[in-house]
Amino acid sequence: MKSLPDGEPFQLTHDPRLKFAPTFSPDGLQVAYSVVEPSRTAWDTASVPARGGEPRILMANAEGLTWIGKGQLLFSEIRRGIHMPVVTARENRAAARDVYVPEHERAMAHFSSISPDQKSVLIIEMDHTAAWQPCRLVPFDGSSRGRQVGPPGRCTSAGWSPDGSWMYFTVGTQEGQHLFRQRFPAGKTEQITFGPAEAQGVAIAPDGRSVITSLGMQQSAIWIHDAQGDRQISSVGDAFLPRFSADGNRVFHLLRRSAPESTNDLWAVDLRTGRSDRLVWDFQITSYDISDSGSEALLAVKPSHGSSQIWLASLDRRFPPVLIASDGEDRPYFGPNGQILYTLSDGRANYLFRMNRDGSDRSKVVPHPILTVMSVSPNRLWVAALVAVNDEQATFSEIAIPVQGGPAKRICSGFCVARWAPDGKFFYVTVDPGTPSHPGNTVAIPIPAGSTLPALPSTGIHSLAEGLALSGKPLIPQSELAPGVNPSLYAYVKTAMHRNLFRVPVR
Repeated sequence: MKSLPDGEPFQLTHDPRLKFAPTFSPDGLQVAYSVVEPSRTAWDTASVPARGGEPRILMANAEGLTWIGKGQLLFSEIRRGIHMPVVTARENRAAARDVYVPEHERAMAHFSSISPDQKSVLIIEMDHTAAWQPCRLVPFDGSSRGRQVGPPGRCTSAGWSPDGSWMYFTVGTQEGQHLFRQRFPAGKTEQITFGPAEAQGVAIAPDGRSVITSLGMQQSAIWIHDAQGDRQISSVGDAFLPRFSADGNRVFHLLRRSAPESTNDLWAVDLRTGRSDRLVWDFQITSYDISDSGSEALLAVKPSHGSSQIWLASLDRRFPPVLIASDGEDRPYFGPNGQILYTLSDGRANYLFRMNRDGSDRSKVVPHPILTVMSVSPNRLWVAALVAVNDEQATFSEIAIPVQGGPAKRICSGFCVARWAPDGKFFYVTVDPGTPSHPGNTVAIPIPAGSTLPALPSTGIHSLAEGLALSGKPLIPQSELAPGVNPSLYAYVKTAMHRNLFRVPVR
């Protein structure tokens, strides 16, 4: 909490939960904010006195909550799996009504902002691939799905001028994430911030003459942990999605330079020599998989216009990149018997598919929908994926799906991230996802010889303690890691961020 303009900030909360989207109660005496509860795979709203005190849960299964009138609320809630619509209700959750419901069961409308006349709502949403979409303008009465507004790009926050004549957005484009505004209802979009510093969040002053946003820069790098300690291995830029080669000698990753119009390029670092090579470039790569031989890569590519695509690339340049699919196919993996595994949406749900290398002979691996593919086993016979469940403690779980048929096995009840070591000897499970100030924890569970999975409880792992009991090894103090050939070797992303709040005058 900080009193403007020159008050000293003081800390309101001290618990380790991830927090975001703070807002004042109508009387200004409380600050409500969203928290992530990994044990229940839930987004809840907590509240703390504005002058300090003990926080409490104000409303379970409610994210991005704001007051829109006396005793009336606007918030997002999970229905099934991670399907998240925007609703309005009384403070006791009575008289609940849908404002906007995404069509796809994997889509999530995370945040909302109502216009001063309470007739329109700006929606900040993710699509079925968990990618931020342009902001959406919908009627508060829920009579239509509305339309996208603001500039094309990843809209992550929005707000209204006090008189309702302007809509404000922070949107990520090829040139970076900046502050924009658009006259309501359909005026021309105007960019407000420029330069290398990126904007995050927007709050409009009561007089409408200025907005407050967070401006700054961040850089992500790939680090290696091994017996000698920790060291950075990636070049300058934003590096992400590391993974080891099958032999553990190279670390692949994506890298985006700071310059405008940069693409997400595929790089590899040889841990024996330290040499870093750019393997595939000029593609906006969103995910990838490497063949067992290390000579080929499958790329999920998001073009500037149109649906996502899958490309096959030769890493030693024996042949040029080949377009395999271009109708929204995503998250490709090399499968058994020369097949390719991938996900595809039918407009309402995601499914796990297989096809040949030339894109022919397509079929579903399992008939039921999935939410997201998390990883594939080294022998290509099992897929770890999130699925929706009807459970008192969780709305989704991670399961292991046998690609060639047979019963699935539950990995976790609730949130977790599971992946295999490149040689298939350990199964890594993250139950504690961490926060910006806490990297989280992962357990490495040994896999018996001749098996692809460890002996998991029939109902899955429910807690970090259960995972630790199966592991028998010390916790790994990282959540988003790429495992190496033993638990003491792994890669992870370290992000340096420098930001300050700025007041930006507007006319």
